[in-house]
Formats: sequence, C-alpha cells, structure tokens
Amino acid sequence: ARGITVLHPPGSVSSVAGGINDSGQIVGYFYTSGGEHGFLNTNGILTIIDVPGLPTQPRGLNNGGQIVGSTSSYEGFLYTNGAYTSVHFPGVRNSVPMGINYAGQIVELAGCVLDAGREFTPILIPGSQLSASFGINNAGQVAGEFIDSSGRLHGFVATPVPEPASTLLLALGVLVACTFSKSRAAAFACPRRKNAAFGRASAPSALVPWQAAPAPGPAPRASG
Repeated sequence: ARGITVLHPPGSVSSVAGGINDSGQIVGYFYTSGGEHGFLNTNGILTIIDVPGLPTQPRGLNNGGQIVGSTSSYEGFLYTNGAYTSVHFPGVRNSVPMGINYAGQIVELAGCVLDAGREFTPILIPGSQLSASFGINNAGQVAGEFIDSSGRLHGFVATPVPEPASTLLLALGVLVACTFSKSRAAAFACPRRKNAAFGRASAPSALVPWQAAPAPGPAPRASG
C-alpha cells in the first residue's frame, strides 16, 4: 500500500505534479485566480519556480536539483541554482523540455535529446505518425509513446546504442525516432538527423541566459 499526499499550494485552484527525484523533491505547476505558477516542493517547503514575467510549467528535475520545463508560450527553460537559462531545440518552434538526468541530458517532448555537450539527437521511430517523449533516466534511456500508421498507440523505451558512423541513433530493438503528424510538424517536430542545420560549434547558442521581456510602459493618454 502507498500513502497519498495531495499537493495543493496555498491559493491554488488546481495543481499538477510533473516530476520527482530520488530525494523526493517534486516539481509541478498550479493555477490561481490570478494566473499560473511553477513550484518546487522540498520536504513540504514550497519554492515558486517562475520564469521572469511568464506563466511557467516545470516538468522534470534531476538529483542535482536542476529543473526543466516550459512557459505558457512553449519556450523551454533550465533552472540551475536560482538562474534560468533558455533551452531551444533548433528546428522546434515550440519547445517543451520534459526531463533531465544527472548527466544534464534533456529530453524534449517532440523526441530529441540535448546532451551535456549541447549536441542534439533525434529519436527515430520508423512508421510513427506521431510521437512524444516524456522522461529520461540516468542511463540515457528515454520513455514515451507513438502512434503507428494504423492509428494504434504504443509505449516505447529508447536506449542509446553505439554510434555506427557519424549518426547516433536511439533504439528499442528496432531504431526509433521523433516524428509528428504533418499538421503539427512545423510547431513541434525535431530535426531528422543529428545536428541537422547546426553543429557543435553553434550548439552552445541553444542555452543562453534568460532575458525577460521589458515591462510594458504606461498606456498613452487619449488626445482631446
């Protein structure tokens, strides 16, 4: 049997727990009558995790306390020791980082992995019409789901395999990859090959200090 603890941040009308690490720290987000906020729960002590000026949805954290997630406008972020960093997957218009492991590898909802060297690897699933990746463990294995050509939904685990040539693929017995339906491809699809349109030299630009949008100035007065 397991005891159930309801996470209900003060003032919230609803809440979502997105991830938990080995120390029992929990991240998630909640809604109030005034908006949406992220949180970190450490032994019952709540810390607000909000990207400056934006509604925030933390979705995963590692054992080092690093947190990943996205804003309401699908801008990915990495939170480390009180600092926010923008996480952008080249070729993915809407970025939703879902998990991070102790090595700092970040998995994107659309099926890409950003490693500590800031290289991107797509998860390729032949025959997939739509796929999503939800988490990554310390061994680099990625768990998610995909829809095949007949419309059936399947779960998958993608395990890193040795690099056969210049392309690193992830496998689950057969090689698997990140594909979305055409209607969503422009918004969420990952690049189809490793470092497509970007290389190691340019990859660090994927992580840049978060720049909050300037606060709007006062509304102009109507001329009489």
